[in-house]
Amino acid sequence: MINREYWQEHDHELGDFTLQSGAVLRSARLHYHQFGALNAPKNNLVLLPTYYGGTGASNRPWVDDPASPLGGGDYCVIIPCLF
Repeated sequence: MINREYWQEHDHELGDFTLQSGAVLRSARLHYHQFGALNAPKNNLVLLPTYYGGTGASNRPWVDDPASPLGGGDYCVIIPCLF
């Protein structure tokens, strides 16, 4: 089982975000889950997108399970939340 201290949730604030159509999303932000940290060369980042209708937490088994390729704790895994 993984060390729960390595699980973090963050919001990346985009502010007022203008779409290609010209419409503006007010106070837009991206919410994401992070497991682990970047190493010094910053070459251990894995982006693990959710499926449509899924949640960030639904991808946690990919890093919770020690038998998973991402489960060893060697990577900084970012799981962006779609909705």
